[in-house]
Amino acid sequence: MHRSLRETMWRMFLIAFLVLGTPFTAPAADSKPSRVAGVDNTPMGPYRALAELSLEAFDNGDLPRAAKLSRVLERLWDAAEEHGGEWSLAKRDSALFEDIDKAMDAFIKPVLRHAAKVPDAAAVHAAYSDFLRQLMRGDLPGPNR
Repeated sequence: MHRSLRETMWRMFLIAFLVLGTPFTAPAADSKPSRVAGVDNTPMGPYRALAELSLEAFDNGDLPRAAKLSRVLERLWDAAEEHGGEWSLAKRDSALFEDIDKAMDAFIKPVLRHAAKVPDAAAVHAAYSDFLRQLMRGDLPGPNR
């Protein structure tokens, strides 16, 4: 991986943790929990957690925070899964990458454009549910997706 790409990915992860204010909790040495600090220990877990936090802010009426978290989600996804090198989802399974990317856009775009038009809550929730379904496919191994 190129140094600048690696640095960009680390910066995105750092930004995500700073924005969320989530302290890192190390798992016990002899166990591998399915979740750490509320984030699934799966390839798609960080994206799911950011989407969840964005929806939570949206539901609480904090549209600027929801938009900020949505933008972090988008940048992190693009850096890791589209431009992340040979292990990125775009390289490993371009069709699945496209499906998840479209579902993510359907969820975040109305939130990101909240200043111009207040998003329809039902549509945001439906897009969020679809995005989560698509992310679950990214956690499955191989052709079972």
